[in-house]
Amino acid sequence: MAVKRMSGSKAGEVLPEGAEPGLQERGQARRTRIVNTAIRLMWRDGYAAVGLDRILREAGATKGSFYHFFDSKSDLLIACLDHVWRIQRQQLEAILTSAPTGRAALDRLVGWYCEAQESAFIRHGYVPGLFHTSILDAVGFGDLIQARLRMLVDDYEQMVVAMMARIIGEEGLSADPAILADAVSGVIGGLILKGRTRNDLAPIRRIPVVVESLLSAYR
Repeated sequence: MAVKRMSGSKAGEVLPEGAEPGLQERGQARRTRIVNTAIRLMWRDGYAAVGLDRILREAGATKGSFYHFFDSKSDLLIACLDHVWRIQRQQLEAILTSAPTGRAALDRLVGWYCEAQESAFIRHGYVPGLFHTSILDAVGFGDLIQARLRMLVDDYEQMVVAMMARIIGEEGLSADPAILADAVSGVIGGLILKGRTRNDLAPIRRIPVVVESLLSAYR
């Protein structure tokens, strides 16, 4: 495809032949609005319960715009998963890499989860839980969704395993990093799911105590 540098584009930005920067930016804004609307609705109500017409109506978008960016509702969900994880991964990396010790990293991770649920409850009036558990009903809609979920969960688990390995090394715990990571992630995810199911922050507020109790068993 021929390309040219538009006079109105940013330095070094190369655009497809005939594409105006303003049009590209407006198109990207429409795509982002559709993705953000789908995330908000699916996070609250699940995948199957949220129809495409509802997403487009609340996003102020047309079906023509939708099919310009996405092949299907499943394709949109994959974009939503990628968008949520990209933001969360950046936040988690900042938390974990800046911590002076593995235990400090874990404390920050737990605090990040708890604060996110607390603040969402204040803003929206309900416990949102985790996005990937809110759309688990979509797994049966296609192998691509299941594969993407597996890839993102594996990426997260690698980060937690590395953190557990750091804690084990620093504190001399008798544990396998992968097994300990599964246990800690199970506690966090399980109590957040319980909080969402009950629409109650109490289980989430117990996460720090339960995680500490779990780690103490390996000393």
